[in-house]
Amino acid sequence: MISSFYEGWIRRRRYRPAASVLRVPVSFLYLDLEEAPSVFAGGLLWSLERPALARLDRKDHFGDPALTLDESVRRFVFESLGRPVDGPIRILTQLRTWGFSRPLAGAYYCFTEEGPLDAVLVSLDRLPGVEPMRFVLDANKAQRDHRRLSWAESPGQPGEWNLGVPGTEILWHFSRGGKDSAFDATLSLQRRSLEAASFLKSLVTQPLRAARLSLTLS
Repeated sequence: MISSFYEGWIRRRRYRPAASVLRVPVSFLYLDLEEAPSVFAGGLLWSLERPALARLDRKDHFGDPALTLDESVRRFVFESLGRPVDGPIRILTQLRTWGFSRPLAGAYYCFTEEGPLDAVLVSLDRLPGVEPMRFVLDANKAQRDHRRLSWAESPGQPGEWNLGVPGTEILWHFSRGGKDSAFDATLSLQRRSLEAASFLKSLVTQPLRAARLSLTLS
């Protein structure tokens, strides 16, 4: 199974007007959309559709809720890049917990049928102080260094992005303004097994972590 939990931290560094560093623990679910029914099967406290304490609520995620998440992502990427993505789609996100703690952002990894990463749809939905936006990072236009990809700032894509293909770890880095950047942000995650204990831990920790993260980013 590809799907798994990831735990780690997000760090925000400000360089002006006064230097500061803040780091907050976070956890995410990395979910292959084709595996979603089996991942959520049999859980009394977590669900895809019915009300539950931990839920992958369609309304919390990208696109028209009348469409499947898979279809919404493929349509948007096709409209953005002018080519279809034909392989699996895997989402890095957080679950809605206790009915109110909703994911702040999501990344949708689009792979080719042969396996390599094709594109990443970034959806910034509820980050404090950040206007909601969606854009696609085209892997064909990225600079590559082994399993890491980077993109320079361009029209429609705010800032410079650097990320790794998910494996035993996930690492994202964002900055804006080059050497004159006022701040940057880094997400560092380590893979954990996908089991009931991980869902229970998410139930307990995510609301508090999300609140702390919102305060950190505001």
